[in-house]
Amino acid sequence: MNKKVLNSVIIAVVAILISVIVVMVINSKKSIPEIKAGDVERVYYDGYFDGHYGQKELDIDQFVEYYNEIDNIKENKNDEGTTPESWIVIELKDGSEVRIYDQSMKFEVVFEDDDGEIKQYWGDQEQIYNMLRTGSYEGEN
Repeated sequence: MNKKVLNSVIIAVVAILISVIVVMVINSKKSIPEIKAGDVERVYYDGYFDGHYGQKELDIDQFVEYYNEIDNIKENKNDEGTTPESWIVIELKDGSEVRIYDQSMKFEVVFEDDDGEIKQYWGDQEQIYNMLRTGSYEGEN
């Protein structure tokens, strides 16, 4: 095999490997469904605020912005976690919902995938974490 052909083969193999790696990184970065504000019927917090337990409606646009900033997403394969004292429910116009449960150091995002299978992921986002812990985005009651 001459040198030009060998170089072309090497370049093609490297390009394919880079493409595969890029696709894997993009697909693994976010494993929770992205949500658009126009697809949301209602978002509410259910937990402790203002000295009592109850529900509080959340601004859809603001919450969806925070939700789509969730990072450090990792699958909760073993259904780890505790019974939450607070959670946020995102009701979608198609009748499905996404729930976010307070957990010790992170929160858990739970939803049904397109096949009807329940999926659970850990995630981080400061304002959502504060809302789950205190009933306020700023971390205050």
